[in-house]
Amino acid sequence: MLTAIAIGWASGLGDTVRVLGKRYIVSVHQESKSVWVAVGDYMGEPVECRASSKRSALASWQEIARYKGEFRLESPGKGLS
Repeated sequence: MLTAIAIGWASGLGDTVRVLGKRYIVSVHQESKSVWVAVGDYMGEPVECRASSKRSALASWQEIARYKGEFRLESPGKGLS
């Protein structure tokens, strides 16, 4: 569970989400009445999440990005050729 979600508005470009101390811009749009989609790049990789609310979509994006970041910190060099 996330203890705090840092979500703000960044110059009309999208929502700002903090992950491991860095800010990332995430675009969010409503795909249907009950589906919100958050899309953004995290460390050069696209991350996309779907949820029933804008806040939930942003929180899911943040959680997935944080997981990817922690995985990279724990296993440096993995996947590199």
